[in-house]
Amino acid sequence: LVRQELKRNGDHPLPESVSFSTEFAPDFSLPGLSLVSHREETVKKHLAILEAISILWITGSIGTGKTGLAYLLGKHFETSVFWVDIRDNTEGDFVIMLVRQLCSHLGIEIQKEFKGTLLRLVSQLPKNTVFILNDFPNVAGKEKLKQGFSQLLNALVQGGVKVIVTSNY
Repeated sequence: LVRQELKRNGDHPLPESVSFSTEFAPDFSLPGLSLVSHREETVKKHLAILEAISILWITGSIGTGKTGLAYLLGKHFETSVFWVDIRDNTEGDFVIMLVRQLCSHLGIEIQKEFKGTLLRLVSQLPKNTVFILNDFPNVAGKEKLKQGFSQLLNALVQGGVKVIVTSNY
């Protein structure tokens, strides 16, 4: 299924530090996956869809190949792909931490307000950047997490960044 979602939310200040129960230190590169099939026709079809929309949302049951498909799509954008595995990172401040990690990775100064940092980050991303948010969680009942992802997705789309999301939900 393909779904495009955009919502607007208010801004909130960035905390000085954020602590998490799970360790998160991504390098944002495509993971090493060994795939039995390269699914060329499926990849071509989804690349065409991604040309027309900003967010490609790949949903399905566990084990149906969502991550593999996202990986193959990402291979077409190798020089400007940011891969983020989300699975166990569902703390309320996850998105703030992710934005801080991305800024650090790219050498971008963090602003006092989250929205300012996010806008600066997006404005300095390379042209034709693609974000892959792998294993997007169920955010029902997690308003802070939902708001953070909504702000992130809005900023990425407004900045011309393509987003691929995989999810069981």
